[in-house]
Amino acid sequence: MIQKSLSDISPSDITALIGAAPEGRTLEYKRSLPGTADQDKREFLADVSSFANTLGGDIIFGVSESEGLPTAVVGLPAVDIDTEILRLESLIRTGVAPRIQHHFARVACGPAQVLVLRVDRSWLGPHRVTFRGHDKFYARSSAGKYDLDVAELRTAFLRTDVAAAIREFREQRLIEIGGRRTPVPLRDAPARLVLHFLPVDAFANGHAVDLSPIYQEPSKMPPIMARSWTHRITLEGVATYCGLQGGAVSYVHLYRSGVLEVVTTETLINPRMPDDEGNVCRIPSVLFERELLRDLHSKLTLQSALGVAPPIYVFLSLLGVRGYRMTTGDSSDLGEEIDRDALLLPETVVESFPVDVSRTFRSVIDLVWNACGFRGSPNFDSNGSWRQPR
Repeated sequence: MIQKSLSDISPSDITALIGAAPEGRTLEYKRSLPGTADQDKREFLADVSSFANTLGGDIIFGVSESEGLPTAVVGLPAVDIDTEILRLESLIRTGVAPRIQHHFARVACGPAQVLVLRVDRSWLGPHRVTFRGHDKFYARSSAGKYDLDVAELRTAFLRTDVAAAIREFREQRLIEIGGRRTPVPLRDAPARLVLHFLPVDAFANGHAVDLSPIYQEPSKMPPIMARSWTHRITLEGVATYCGLQGGAVSYVHLYRSGVLEVVTTETLINPRMPDDEGNVCRIPSVLFERELLRDLHSKLTLQSALGVAPPIYVFLSLLGVRGYRMTTGDSSDLGEEIDRDALLLPETVVESFPVDVSRTFRSVIDLVWNACGFRGSPNFDSNGSWRQPR
């Protein structure tokens, strides 16, 4: 897989693959687009579903290969790319069950047009090719795609049950946070930021971690934006928190299973500030992004130190944010008001340690900006790294 977001892939990224990046578990090259014969369609759907059932990956159309090694950018001549994308979208939508998450990007390498299909790794599978009764499951290895056997299918279906349990846990905790059922009393605030770090092992295998390092040194688990904090033992594990007179400003709750819950009123709490139009509730974008990325790094590093194994589902939720606007470097540009009380952002799955949090969580941050009427955050460079705006 090309280690960039689709929107950032450039012609030089494609040409850099030639002779250097062989096909494997997350990358495949195709000289041309799938044909219209049934066999061509089945082959395409098998490739797509195999990526979704394994680690995700990119299929690059318009690049020739020999024994798995890309040899030249040949492009896709004499085709209407937009029409072909619609055709392939329809084929994926009707030929794979359940549906998979995927995206297309066109890259112009001089006169040559290349099409990149990125298939997201799925935790809602296993996905089956259903085209005209084909009815098979595929996965990938370094040698390419293969049929899943019975044992692998059993594991894949178990993973689906785990994903459902993880989402149910998040939903239940958000209800409880809204109902003030938190490990320490939380102060009244119009908006709250919530992070959940949910290891698959905690839901699949009943995994437990040793909490004694946090008992002995609670300094290892700081609440977000806190300069000082205290801690307490809870029924489920241990919590650190700051500011308790009138309620805690923020807290971190570590469960014995390795689950982490972070709640704060700080990064979104911005007094209603008068402007020409009246009172506006603002999300200070630089502060919001900086502290969010810092805390994501801090908590994932903590889980790694405690022996929590990936994959880990990470969820960002913003509660009580209806009417909030995102501020940019130009304080006069506030964007649109968020049109709902809760922004429940989709999961980001951390596959391994260490984690480049900027690149890994950029898409989630962009979604917050989307909710405020912007195309995305302006605070990332072309490589996906966060930069401190001047």
